[in-house]
Order: sequence, then C-alpha cells, then structure tokens
Amino acid sequence: MKLFRSICLGEYSLLKRGRFTAATNPMSGTRFAESLEDAYKWGELMAYDPAFIIVEIEIPNEIADDFFRIEWLDNVGPARYAEIPQLVDAIIIGFQNVDWL
Repeated sequence: MKLFRSICLGEYSLLKRGRFTAATNPMSGTRFAESLEDAYKWGELMAYDPAFIIVEIEIPNEIADDFFRIEWLDNVGPARYAEIPQLVDAIIIGFQNVDWL
C-alpha cells in the first residue's frame, strides 16, 4: 500500500536518513493520507513555513491494515495513524516538493 505524508523541512532532514523517528510531542507515531491529493491538502492546513514536502511510502497491506484508520479527518479524507515501531518495514519511495503541483 502507498501512503503519503506532508512534512516540514525539519522532518524532511530526519527522513533523508531513511527511517521514521518519534517526534518530540506526546504522540509516538504519525498520520498518513491515503492519497497524494489529501496529503497536499493537509500540508496546506498545517501552514508549514516556508514550505512542505510530501513523502511517499510503501508498506505491506497486512501491516497498513493494522494502522488506526479514520474515514474522514479534518474534512479532508481518510487517514491512517501508525506508531513508529509499525513503520519498520516502510519503504520510503521518495519526496516531492509541492511546487510541482
């Protein structure tokens, strides 16, 4: 399954190492959009400064199906929440700067 996440430039510098790490907030995981378009919408809602990047991952369906799923989050679309240990098998496919949209 492919999933997408809009990230700030600081998170991008961490992900360039090839793995997800826990943020400094109380949540020990991260949310993903199920479509590129929804990830872009969430990036705009977050109002990252100066810009944001979208990361695309691929993860086995049987693992992604265990993620907590919300059918309609923030009036945008479906989202999945994964704890960091659940992302061990995630393959980071690439990063997209939103300027191309």
